[in-house]
This record gives sequence, structure tokens and C-alpha cells, in this order.
Amino acid sequence: MDLNLPHNPNLEIISERREPETDRSVWKIFLLGLLGVAASAAAVSGFMNFSTSPNSFYFWTFVVAVLLFWALKLLQIFFVKGFWKLFSITLCEILVPLAVFRTHFDSVTLPYLLAGAILAFLFFGAAIKRGRNAVENSIEPQFFPVSKSMLPKLTSGFLIFLSLLLYLNYFVWGNFTDTLGRAMLRSVTSSAEPVVHLWIPNVSFEMSIQTFLDTLVREELERTNFTVAETGGQTQQLGFLELPQKQQELYFEQAKQQASIAFVAQFGNINRNESANTFMYDLGKQYVEKMGTAARGALSIATIVVFFLCVKGIVVLLYWLIGLLGFVFFKLCVVTGFAVMSVETKTRRFPILP
Repeated sequence: MDLNLPHNPNLEIISERREPETDRSVWKIFLLGLLGVAASAAAVSGFMNFSTSPNSFYFWTFVVAVLLFWALKLLQIFFVKGFWKLFSITLCEILVPLAVFRTHFDSVTLPYLLAGAILAFLFFGAAIKRGRNAVENSIEPQFFPVSKSMLPKLTSGFLIFLSLLLYLNYFVWGNFTDTLGRAMLRSVTSSAEPVVHLWIPNVSFEMSIQTFLDTLVREELERTNFTVAETGGQTQQLGFLELPQKQQELYFEQAKQQASIAFVAQFGNINRNESANTFMYDLGKQYVEKMGTAARGALSIATIVVFFLCVKGIVVLLYWLIGLLGFVFFKLCVVTGFAVMSVETKTRRFPILP
């Protein structure tokens, strides 16, 4: 029998190996789920600790944990094929962090917690559906398009859950204290100072009230032109700093007195040695205490909505970082053999956990 077959450089593949896109390694799926649950619980715990005792450790614990959670959720979309497995993992990622609040399970708190968990789960479900559709409709694993499709819903669900927790912590459990409020205001004003310095360069909210007012008065005078009479009946426009020193001091003292009278008429006699931050906090506290119950409730809801919108705006700018972090983990899984690329047909590839 002649075994010398003719050489054909243009071989055509008649059939190739096909692998079903199904889950194989239970322990790897369990590990991904466990890591997701741990990251979710750490993010919630870090957030609650930071909301009651704001310091850099709790803040960075929360930031790192929530970024890891979102990145792990992206990995689960690629690696976990079974719907019910993904459903169970997601449910655990929402329910397990509620154990942090087990001492608050009562008729007042529990409805809020359940409402937050349900809303988070609905948004997570929408994100998973988007992600799975993007994965199944792509020939090659396209990580960044998938993350772009699901991150808006995923982050919104988690931030809604955190917003409800913040509402409970401050307005139901009563953990908002004057010390915490002053620390939060100080953080806001210190962050805003670079913007304020564009108009008032020398002002600081750590100044005493008197120094703060004096600085505002001087800054306003330095932007004012004065009409100065000259010999011969002529007049000239001069800036404040172009005036003689004695004239500057005279105008400054007059302006300080006028500002002091206006301040006392508006706010009454207060201790002007306290800082501007303390004055603003005490003023806001007095205003809130004078509000009715309904208005105070509306203000608390508005505060939480503002919190959600502000944090959501920041997170939108970090979508690229979340996607990049998930992509790095994805590549590490493939490189280390934790996951492999398999072929379903001649034109589609997908990752699985062997």
C-alpha cells in the first residue's frame, strides 16, 4: 500500500474539537464566589467604620475592598457559566454583609436593610444580564466592552445599598455626632479651599471669625478703586495698594467696622475667636434644629441623594481603573493556568476554569 500522500499546503480543517461552555471546576467557582463575598463584606464594613470614625485607614480599606469587589464581579461574568451559580454567588454577596448589622435587626431597621438588598440585587441582576449578553455575543473575550456594559448598573446597585446604610447610620441609629460633623465639614472646606483661593487667595476656614472677616474686607478693598482729589480740582482713580499707608489703614478700619456691624446684625454677638469651620457648623446645626419634623426628614433624604450623586460621579471617572484591575486579574488567571482559553467553534473562544 502506498503511504506517500500528496503534499497539500492549503489544508482544510474538516472537523475540530468542540468543548461545551459549561462549568467544570466547582472549587474554583467557590473560590471566586468566596473572594467576592469577602470583598463585599469588607467594603460594607469599611464604609460603615469610615462613616462613624473618618480616618485614612477606614477610607482606604473601603476603597480597596470595593474596587476588588467590582473587579471580581467582572471575573465572575467571564468564568462562571451556570446561571444559578452566578445567582447564588450574587445573593450571598448581598446578604452576607448584612450580618454586620445583625444587632440592628428590628422592626424599624429590617425593612430598610431588605429594601436596600432587594434594590442592589435587581441592579446586580441587570448588570449580570448585560455582561453575559456581551460575553455570549462576542467571538473573542472582549473584557473592556463587557465591563463598560455592566459597570453602570453594578456600581449604581452597590452605591444605592451604601446610601441606605448611611441613612440608617446617621438618621435612624443616631450615630451622627458633633465631632463627626465638624470633621466632615473640615474635610469639605479643606478640599474646597484651592477653588476659593482663585477668588480670595489668603482666606482659610481654619482662621478665627475675626481674622476671616478682616481677610475678606482687605481682599475686597484691594479690588476697589478710589477717587482721589488732586490740587487744581482734578481727580484720579487709584487702587487700594496705590494709596498712602495711612489712607489704607483708615479705609481698612472703616470697612472693618461696617462689616462688624453687618455681621452682628445678621448673626448676633458670637465668639469671634472660634474658627470659621466651627461657626459654620454651629450655624447649620441651629438652622436644622429649628426645622420641623417633615422638613428635617426631607433634608436627610436630600443629603443621602446628594451623597449618592457625588460618589456616583466620582466612580464614573474610575470605570477605566475598575476595568483595568479586572483585566489584570483575568490575564493572571489565564497565565497561571487558573483558567484556560477553550474553543467552541472555529470562530469563537471563551475562558473556562479547568
